[in-house]
Amino acid sequence: MTLLRGLSLVAAVSLLTASPVAAQRTIFNPALSLYIFYSDDVEFGPEQVSDTYYRLEVELPVRREFARGAFEFSFAPFLVRYDQSEVFDHDGHRTRATLEFEPSELSALELSGRLQRTQDRGSARDLEDPEAFLTSRLSRDLEAASFEYRRRTTGPWSWDVAGLFASTSFEAVGEAADGDPEAPEGREDLSVEVGGYRALSERTNVGLRYGRRRYDLEVSGAETLDLVSLFLERQLNRRWELELLAGGYNRSGRPAEDVDLTTSGPQGTVTLIRTYRRAALTAMAGNLLTSGGELPSTAELRTVEVLLRDAGLRPGGWHLAARYIHRVPSASNLPTTDLTTLSGAVEWAFHRLIGLRFDGFYADQRGEAQFEGSYYRVGAAIVFHPLGRTRLGGAGGEATGDE
Repeated sequence: MTLLRGLSLVAAVSLLTASPVAAQRTIFNPALSLYIFYSDDVEFGPEQVSDTYYRLEVELPVRREFARGAFEFSFAPFLVRYDQSEVFDHDGHRTRATLEFEPSELSALELSGRLQRTQDRGSARDLEDPEAFLTSRLSRDLEAASFEYRRRTTGPWSWDVAGLFASTSFEAVGEAADGDPEAPEGREDLSVEVGGYRALSERTNVGLRYGRRRYDLEVSGAETLDLVSLFLERQLNRRWELELLAGGYNRSGRPAEDVDLTTSGPQGTVTLIRTYRRAALTAMAGNLLTSGGELPSTAELRTVEVLLRDAGLRPGGWHLAARYIHRVPSASNLPTTDLTTLSGAVEWAFHRLIGLRFDGFYADQRGEAQFEGSYYRVGAAIVFHPLGRTRLGGAGGEATGDE
């Protein structure tokens, strides 16, 4: 409920700021999607269970732009039904509110809040999500709030500060719930990071970052991480860009069980971005620190990712992605786990109101017996945009065109 009040506050501030005088336009792009999926294993349980299932989703994103920023609110409820595995039938939603504000020409502030209720086996669908490991099917509730403040000087210096709070709880479903297993422990993440940067040239930025994170797990106990990193951003040429974040961490805490924890080590990422006329290639390798997601203990994720996507020049789009992660738990008594995923999707916008989407996904996980398995999923969807792909309105709300 605290987060709900926070979302309400963000909305209230944005409405006060976005007065009729300052308002420039409102963008409303609702969508209705009907998916059909087939998976050769819908549970990742003791036995492999294949099934076909259907997903109906409504997306209601609205963006209000004003003189010094914008407010965006998105609500996406969905309903999932299975042909044979009715025990997995469920509904859920993804809700997000974001306020972007520029107090001056040299500063910017962003406030964001999220509420989600989903059902999955560990998420491996989003390259931005490091919690990518397969488990028995779980219902997950997420509450999160974040902020970021960026400030430039009139010279070559700039700095930023960012914070995040997230609370996650899990509940087993299906056969796992009938067996009354130990569901993954709920956890809370709290982090604050600050960084200072200097522009050495038009193509090169360097900086130093410090962060403190606290992971509070229901069973494993609380941990605190201190992270220090050097930052380098370099535009190598017109097509290539390099981003480097390299440093170390120190861990302290009081685990609930009498086990040894990894207390220090390296952390960071190196990212290469290649831009083509109609596509972009991103390759990343690094050692990421995580609160653990749906597997026991906090962990290090030694990760390699490759993403090839369209340049976003026209409606629709496509992407191909591959990822490998070696998970090393902080607790010395837990096994390591390896995960490889492949995914791809294409959307064909053959009409300004209607599009088709096709996607595929494969995951292979290796570790101790209870963590081993693989599955694939293929799907197709019809996506309907009743107002066209983008609906623009002025202060009076009249339509001004489609994008």
